Amino acid sequence: MTKFKTNIPKDFGNEYKDKHCYTPVYDEEQGYRVAKVTYNETGYRPLGKANPNDPHELDKFCGTYEHCRQVCDNFNKHINVSRDLEKKLVWLSMELQKDLEDLQIEVVGGQ
Repeated sequence: MTKFKTNIPKDFGNEYKDKHCYTPVYDEEQGYRVAKVTYNETGYRPLGKANPNDPHELDKFCGTYEHCRQVCDNFNKHINVSRDLEKKLVWLSMELQKDLEDLQIEVVGGQ
């Protein structure tokens, strides 16, 4: 087997490995909602009530941008994620999604 030399370090990406963050996302019905973004996964997972059918449970993960930003900042602080790292994780997730969409276009023979 031939080994190729690259300038990519062996520990590339390890600083984000097993990392996730919380970020506010726009929700058409609620205004904004807290969502979890995980490194090396596309998209996000919106947080919600434990029991969506319970009308008495308060959905603390939606509201104004300021409210959701405050919840995200609090959650991120406890897992040692700065605003800059949050932005990087969100950007990496969006880049991964774009790469997968581009790959799908190439495989299917689209544009």
